[in-house]
Amino acid sequence: MIEGLIGLLAWAYGIALGGVVGAGIALVGTGAAIAIVRLSSPLIVLTSSRLQVGQATLPIEAIAAVQSVSRPGIAELRGPHADARLYVELRPWAAREAILIAIDDPSDPHPAWLVTTRHPDRLQAALAATMSTNKGDLL
Repeated sequence: MIEGLIGLLAWAYGIALGGVVGAGIALVGTGAAIAIVRLSSPLIVLTSSRLQVGQATLPIEAIAAVQSVSRPGIAELRGPHADARLYVELRPWAAREAILIAIDDPSDPHPAWLVTTRHPDRLQAALAATMSTNKGDLL
């Protein structure tokens, strides 16, 4: 969508003011779009003791389960019958799948986190490995 707008503006200014101006607008517009997308995407950090998504932090021991969610599942979780307490960190342009992280902490106001990432399978595997390591430490 944004690529089309940038291309249209570059073409229009290129016709009116010359090819160099059109190419410059295409380059600047593309660079600005890439910067906006990168700066607006939350950083996901997983350590042995916590998961951080953007500014939100979740202790690993509070995670009850992790499951992958497809695009129709995301729509259902965000639809009219959705739980308003769900913590959501979505970037629809970045991923087709999300991870649903169920939380087992009575003091947490969120029953689960719904997080999109470009690599949901890698995040799910890393969370599972971290959770099993921490449970092994507790035994």
